[in-house]
Amino acid sequence: MKLSKNKWNIMMTLLCVVTIFGMIGLERFRLFGMVLTPYRVIIPSMFVYCIWLDFKTKSVLLKPKGDRLIKVCTLFFIVWVIYGFAQLFLVDGISKTEGIKELFGLALGYAIILIVCTSLINGAQTKVIFNTIKVIYIGFLIFALIELIMRQHFYTSKLADEEIQAVFSSIDTSKNLATTIFYNVNDFATFLTIFMPIFLIYKSRKEMIFNMVVIGMVIAMLRILDAWITIFSAMVALLAYIVIAAIDKNDSKKNSKYIFGVVAISCYFYTYRIVKGIVRFFRRVLFSGFADDDKTANLKELLDAQLGGGGTSGRLRLHSYIDSFCDMIKETFGLGYGPSNYAAHLESGEELSLLADPHCLWSEILVQYGVVIFIVYLCLLFYVFLLLIHIYKKCKSGVLQTVILIDISYVFAVFAPSSFLTYGYSWLVIGLSIGSALKYREVLHAV
Repeated sequence: MKLSKNKWNIMMTLLCVVTIFGMIGLERFRLFGMVLTPYRVIIPSMFVYCIWLDFKTKSVLLKPKGDRLIKVCTLFFIVWVIYGFAQLFLVDGISKTEGIKELFGLALGYAIILIVCTSLINGAQTKVIFNTIKVIYIGFLIFALIELIMRQHFYTSKLADEEIQAVFSSIDTSKNLATTIFYNVNDFATFLTIFMPIFLIYKSRKEMIFNMVVIGMVIAMLRILDAWITIFSAMVALLAYIVIAAIDKNDSKKNSKYIFGVVAISCYFYTYRIVKGIVRFFRRVLFSGFADDDKTANLKELLDAQLGGGGTSGRLRLHSYIDSFCDMIKETFGLGYGPSNYAAHLESGEELSLLADPHCLWSEILVQYGVVIFIVYLCLLFYVFLLLIHIYKKCKSGVLQTVILIDISYVFAVFAPSSFLTYGYSWLVIGLSIGSALKYREVLHAV
């Protein structure tokens, strides 16, 4: 029996919550060496249900005239996982335990894509995803403000670790950091940046003002955290927003969008001072005798504390990517080092000259799984992106515009976090892109 649209919407709401919060687990519950998190339990259950429902209704994979895109995507992920398993036994020195965890994460990533596509095709509304993320997003911003004021961090944060705090004990600016439920600053900043375009679409003046306040706070937070890659990504998304408005000659909100985009970009120059002022005010009220610290986090100082001096983030990243790629070509003939083996390669490199983690999704896929998997994956994503643009030209949907801007932000933002390949919400973005393309293409065909 086919689910009602409301039930599909509930499923999408649950999916959003699980992909963002579900990776928090309890260490005492393990299966085959893996911590049993809600993410690792609920996603497979939802996936099995969607497969069973598709078998009954033939609405997605088994549709008589099934869409080639979702079938190609399914075939690609099957090949990807099988290839990864083969690498576990063919590559010397690889950790099978960590490799299996990553491959399981890849399988869950595909499961998320299929769940999103199945839900959207069967009547779920994309705005339900957006509204759910909006609530979580605003909650994180409030959480981050409290974190900056109290200088206390959630237990999932890297900054909650006493040993990590000891490394930064001599740097006052390191206290001006927030991670919310994420492990580190870059992970939190990446989440903020990727989903910021959700607040670029508005229907009323009140909503426009509210969204502008949120975006101003986001850019301020990125500046306070000194997350320069995500700042760049946010600026690119805002510029793309203005360009789309300029190209669309029939857009009645063209002038409004111009102003909105320009004001949003200008937030880079002043909103961080406002947010820092708010933080200082509350710290003075709550903590008597507080020594004011007007500095933001300084990435170079943090790197110097970790590496013992010298080096910049950009130089370390570039050196790591080039070194890893060249070694992968020479040592594996372009076939890759295997799942979850990038960090191990980096750690075996020259002392203090390479990052401890990839900090780039694209490099992570390329170095671990080789040239062929990387190119096919990029082609698949690029095809979906072009398809979204093609459909948007015909229907001018605000939903599609938002998804396109999220994709643009995603391309650059994934240079910030470490080991982003198995993050749940990263696959939510891919599923949202493919699912929206399939849904709106069906709508166009039905017209």
